[in-house]
Amino acid sequence: MGKCFSIVVVIAGLLSVNKAYADEFEFIWNPYCPYTCDAQLEDGKKGIAIDILDAIFEQSRHTVRYRRIDNWLRAKLLVSKGESDGMAFSFYPVDVEDFFIVPSQAMIVVGDDAYISQSKHARKSYMAADFSRFNLVGNYRDFVSGDGEMSIYMKNQPANVLLLTGSDILERAIKMIGIGRIDAWVDSEELLRYYLSKHPQVDIKITPSASKVSYFGGMLFNKEQIKSKEMAAFISRGLVKLRASGKLTAMFAKYGLKDRLQLPAKK
Repeated sequence: MGKCFSIVVVIAGLLSVNKAYADEFEFIWNPYCPYTCDAQLEDGKKGIAIDILDAIFEQSRHTVRYRRIDNWLRAKLLVSKGESDGMAFSFYPVDVEDFFIVPSQAMIVVGDDAYISQSKHARKSYMAADFSRFNLVGNYRDFVSGDGEMSIYMKNQPANVLLLTGSDILERAIKMIGIGRIDAWVDSEELLRYYLSKHPQVDIKITPSASKVSYFGGMLFNKEQIKSKEMAAFISRGLVKLRASGKLTAMFAKYGLKDRLQLPAKK
């Protein structure tokens, strides 16, 4: 009887330990390809951010499920309210909002702002003086938080800024440019080139920025959630390992992107 009792205690202890280290998490994602994609529309590609998360969690005891929320602002709101364990990807300013924490290692860094517009509006580069010719500037990634020329313009001319949310952001922006609803759409040059490579028939030009501003992107966690700090640290460790192994280079290349945080090759 005593031996049987000991075995039961040991088994119960093992189950308890396993449960302590194995958790299920739900992460919200918002369609924003090539960072987070609708795989059915992208030949099976889920986006670089989802690929990174899958690789990080592949060897862990944790399980992850993803919930799609088409409205970017609503997705952030749900995370801020603690109704999801985190947001799979978002761009964020260096001083993240008070109710969020982010991993110390960013997934992605983009720079080289650009805008897309009809050919008649395209120039080799833009300066603050150029913006006076725009009736309305489309803005999805909240550039007003930055200190670049376009950001300053948007802060000073809020009536000329349109914030689009929901799904199919770029497709809708292209249509709005085509009918003259907006004159330009601002985003990272990398994202715009990815989109236009899929739509070569669109008569839209890319105009790079004259200034260099870097934007960081990665997961968002609610700082009030018990396991947020633990998960942020877990993601950071995973990113360090992936970069050190060189695996991220191939993952970024899949989307025609470059990992700007890739560690120097070991000699």
